[in-house]
Amino acid sequence: MFEHARLKIERANQHIADFDAQAAAFFGSDAGAHTVIVKDDPETGNQFVEITPVTSLPDQFALILGDALHNLHAALDYAWWERTQPVTGTDLSGEDKHRARFPIYPDRAELERFIKHRLKLESLLGIADKLLDEIQPYKRGKGESLYHLHQLDIADKHRLLTPQAQVNEITGLVVENEKGKRFSTKPKSFLSRPVVFRPPNSRNLKLIHEGYCTATIVLGKGTPIPGAYVVPLLRRLVVAVNKALSILLT
Repeated sequence: MFEHARLKIERANQHIADFDAQAAAFFGSDAGAHTVIVKDDPETGNQFVEITPVTSLPDQFALILGDALHNLHAALDYAWWERTQPVTGTDLSGEDKHRARFPIYPDRAELERFIKHRLKLESLLGIADKLLDEIQPYKRGKGESLYHLHQLDIADKHRLLTPQAQVNEITGLVVENEKGKRFSTKPKSFLSRPVVFRPPNSRNLKLIHEGYCTATIVLGKGTPIPGAYVVPLLRRLVVAVNKALSILLT
């Protein structure tokens, strides 16, 4: 049972692995998570280094994210339809369309109303308690992750979700002054603003190494869960969908 739903979950996992791999490649590339510029200080005549985090990402990250979300949401709908359809081969027209969507609501009261209006359906009688007591697909329920999935999938249907890079720390940046003396940065933390590295009495600075960044990808502003770490979030959603399917099977 739920073979097609599990295919959708498998496909979502492939998208998540692809997202993770492309993030590693992006942050490890020359056009990665930060830019380094040597600037002049007009007041002292010395030079300093400005390190700026890169927050924008190529569009492929938004596309992969949307594909992963859609496959996970489709897995729920596939499983729900298979579990509740009264007769194999029933089409998805008229009243059947209501049974084709996995029920996810903002709160328990709305889920209870959904069940109350459909208790005449024999296929729903056996799983109504599972929905209310075990799955709880609503905000602040046990299945709140399913509510998040639903909100993200709806948002992606209307516009691209915009993940962004979040640079946490840079270390290992090395510059050399006109006398051949080298200076390196200690670990510096920054999230969205540039940081400045000022070697003492330095002129004609030469950049030797741009350093290494630790960075991750988060959901951007205007998304249903701004600031959420994308890959850990997607993995939690996979767990939540698998758990819901397991409950529907019992």
